[in-house]
Amino acid sequence: MDKEKSFKLFSLPRLNSSQVSAVKPQAIAGDGGFFQGFNKFADDDFNLPFTMKSLPHPNKNKSSDLLPQKVKHLPVIEEENVESMAQLYSKLYNEAEKIKRWKLSVESEMKQKEKKIQENKKTIDAQRKAIQELQFENEKLSLKLEDEMHENKDLLNENNATRHLCDLLKETCARSEEKTNMYEVEREETRQLYVELNNNIEKMIMAFEELRVQAENSRMDMYFKFKEESEKKQKLDNEFKTHLNIKEKQVLLLKHQNEEKDNELINIKHQLHEAMHKINDLEKIKEQQNKMLRETDEKLEELMVQFQRTKDSLQKSENVQKNLETELQAALTKLVQVSEDKEAEMEELKETKALHALAVDELQVTVYNLKEQLILEKERLKESEDKSQQLILELQKKSTEFGLKKLKESKLAGEMSKLKNDNETELQGLKKALESSLMVQKDLEQQVIQEKSQNRTLMKEIEMKDFNHGNFKGTIQGLVDEKDHLEKTVKILQENEKELQDIIQIREKKIRELEIQATTAVAEHEENLYKQLVKLKEERDKEMLKYEEFIVDYNRVLLAKEQMAKDVDNAFTEVKILQNSLKARNIENEISKKEKQLKTLENKFNILKKQIENKNRSIEDLQQENKTFKKKISSDSKQCSAQEAEVIQLKAKLENIRLQSEKSNNSYQKEIKERSFTEEKLREEAERMKVIADEAQKMQKETDIRCQHKIAEMVALMEKHKHQYDKMVEEKDAELGLHKTKEQETISTKVSLEIELCCLKKELMALKEQFEKVEEKEMLARVAKEKKEVKHKSLVSEEDMFKKLYKELPEAAPLFMTSSKKVPSSVSKSPGTALKLATVKKMRESGWTAVANVDRKKKNKAAEKLFT
Repeated sequence: MDKEKSFKLFSLPRLNSSQVSAVKPQAIAGDGGFFQGFNKFADDDFNLPFTMKSLPHPNKNKSSDLLPQKVKHLPVIEEENVESMAQLYSKLYNEAEKIKRWKLSVESEMKQKEKKIQENKKTIDAQRKAIQELQFENEKLSLKLEDEMHENKDLLNENNATRHLCDLLKETCARSEEKTNMYEVEREETRQLYVELNNNIEKMIMAFEELRVQAENSRMDMYFKFKEESEKKQKLDNEFKTHLNIKEKQVLLLKHQNEEKDNELINIKHQLHEAMHKINDLEKIKEQQNKMLRETDEKLEELMVQFQRTKDSLQKSENVQKNLETELQAALTKLVQVSEDKEAEMEELKETKALHALAVDELQVTVYNLKEQLILEKERLKESEDKSQQLILELQKKSTEFGLKKLKESKLAGEMSKLKNDNETELQGLKKALESSLMVQKDLEQQVIQEKSQNRTLMKEIEMKDFNHGNFKGTIQGLVDEKDHLEKTVKILQENEKELQDIIQIREKKIRELEIQATTAVAEHEENLYKQLVKLKEERDKEMLKYEEFIVDYNRVLLAKEQMAKDVDNAFTEVKILQNSLKARNIENEISKKEKQLKTLENKFNILKKQIENKNRSIEDLQQENKTFKKKISSDSKQCSAQEAEVIQLKAKLENIRLQSEKSNNSYQKEIKERSFTEEKLREEAERMKVIADEAQKMQKETDIRCQHKIAEMVALMEKHKHQYDKMVEEKDAELGLHKTKEQETISTKVSLEIELCCLKKELMALKEQFEKVEEKEMLARVAKEKKEVKHKSLVSEEDMFKKLYKELPEAAPLFMTSSKKVPSSVSKSPGTALKLATVKKMRESGWTAVANVDRKKKNKAAEKLFT
């Protein structure tokens, strides 16, 4: 609304007597018109709808009633022929003062009304702003309510999830209860089994006690039997001690006889030294023969030059060599089988040695019979001395024969050189003969091995003889010092005698076989020399690469020859070393190296032939000696057989006694072992049962503890979940309560705001009605003014009159300027409206405080969530 201008009511000044007298009264009609116009003006002015708050209502009525009364008195005055002017002026003066007072009161009321109107405008603007703010707040609250509704939905979903978890927990609890019931049933079953096991254990304990009593009784019986047998053994020991004393006396006699034999052995040693000097002479002769062999080696080098020429022709024969290699591999497999057979024979020999060890115990009884054997051995020593002299003579003869054979070999080498030239043309024809020659080589290898074994046996026999002489010396000296040495030497002599008997028989067989094999081998060897030349030609390439090794082997053979003349033992040791070295090599290298060995063996075979011839002669001499030994051994064997029969009878008796005692002991031991075994089994079973029972108890305890732990864990989990769910429910209930209180507060604020809005609407409607009424009155006033202007054109405007009359009072001018403008209607407010405004303010303040509190709570919750 537009601001209304303040106006001041015109008040007449107090007139002095001089002023009144100076004015001339006009015509009565003119005066009446003036007063009429004034009265009209007054009526128009006094009819304005102004209300005064400060003044009470009776005063307003009085003031409003005074003016019409005064106006009504004017025609009365006209009728009474106008009183005196002084009285009128005095009355006017009084009325003017009243008008001033009224004017001041009206101005004060107008100012108060303007202030109230401005305050109402401000309140209306504030209410509009508050209404807008409330609308915004309502929108915010609606959004918040939507968020809270979503939160409530989330909470409902969480509640549903918690319910689902509770259902799952209930199911798990039910399952756990079922499992606990199952565990309880299993407990009862295990308890029953435990009771049964205890009963079985008690029964087993009773059975063990019975078995212990039986075992103790059997042990006592066995103890008495052992005592009886021990007494018998003591008697036999006393008898054997008496026999030993008798034999010790006989041993003393043997000592004297052995001393005599020592003197004879010293003489034999002198003769042996003389024989060694002769052997040295023979070695010198062998050195000369070695020189001849070196010359033959030089001839062989010339032949190697010819071998190189035949390389081209030998390339064709390589295919044949491959076939031969396959056959050699087959032969190697056969050799492996033969070696396995020999190993089996060695095991049999070991078993025979064990039997001989048992026989040594039996030969202790034959110590008494050695007296006669010692006498016979003296005679044998004399004969052996004669034979040794004969052997020396034979060796000299053999050395001369060996020289002749060397000359023959040199002649054969010349013939071989001629034959090589002839055989080069015959290589193709001899390829077919290679297969047969390989078979012959295998046979020769076997024969060589057999001859080596025979030579070894002969050397062992010679060594055993020397060893026997040494043993005799040791036994003679040992008998003086210790009896134990005599017993050992006697055992060794007896074993040697048996071995000599076996060896003599084997020799006779081998000598016959050697004679047959020597005759056949020499003939076959001479025939196969030509065939071997073909092999030599085929192996030239290999020999050129390995010629140095061949020379080394050849030198070794020469050294072996020299050592064979000195000591036959060294030659055989070298052969053993070679065999051991050959066995140590790998199988792949054996295939390539055996071909070399065949060549070396061929050379050695020629040498061994000569040695065999010498040995054959020595063997013939040994055969004669063996015949004499056989006769002596036969006489000795008869005596030994008689003594052995006695010993066998005694041994049979002892063995019977031992067997009986052993049988009884074995039977008792078996019974004891069986009972102890049964006891151990029962104990083991009892221990197993105890262990099983303990394990069952432990398992029960563990299962009980586990079940208790699981139940406690489940209960704890349930309690934790319950506490958590209770807390969640309480928190959610509290949140729901807060939401409800907030909703109630919002609803109450909404209701209060709606009430306020309704009140404001009503007030606005009342104000609109008042404004409409004021506008209607203003329109009526304007219409009346227009009519007055039309009727009183002649009259001077009231404003001009008042300006002229009241020039001295400029304050009265604005009061009459309001005629052309709108005059605001004064709205009188009742005390009920003021109370309503106060209540509205209070409700508004309470609403703002509630909204502020809600915002604060939400901010605090958001901060708590951030920190949690």
